[in-house]
Amino acid sequence: MGLILLGIVGILSSGSIHQLSLVIQEVNRTHQTLEKLHNLCAELKEAKIGYQGYLITGRQEYLESYYLGVSETQKDAEALLAILKGRPQTHEKFKTLESLIRSQLSELNATIQLRQRKGVVAALKVVQSGQDKAHTDRMSAIIQELMDDVQQQLQQKETEALNGSHSVSHL
Repeated sequence: MGLILLGIVGILSSGSIHQLSLVIQEVNRTHQTLEKLHNLCAELKEAKIGYQGYLITGRQEYLESYYLGVSETQKDAEALLAILKGRPQTHEKFKTLESLIRSQLSELNATIQLRQRKGVVAALKVVQSGQDKAHTDRMSAIIQELMDDVQQQLQQKETEALNGSHSVSHL
């Protein structure tokens, strides 16, 4: 009888440990998502700073920051897309954000080319149109929504992990 009871406890604790392991993996994935979202913001800012510096001064070294920011933004966007694939609601928001990012980066690049071909006055007319600001504001709002969603998911998973660890310890 004792051996059977010990076997049952072993099976139950094994299932609880496996469940806890899955929750911990999800918590880690959620932390990774938050980190990538923070990186994405920083990289977009780096691209914008390089873009603005170039538009104002015409100095090529500002384009180095721009191109680095663009490259890193694209890498993190791809990584986030893969991470968020299993989360339909968050994934759809991110796809909207990704589309806005592509659009803004395309607009920034076109403005840089305009500055190179037709000079600062032509490029500043594009900046004064306010379209870039509207893109930036919309992207910031979506990034904040994503961070809020992911933060909420993290709290839920951490609660599950804590409850799971209590279940294992009670066995």
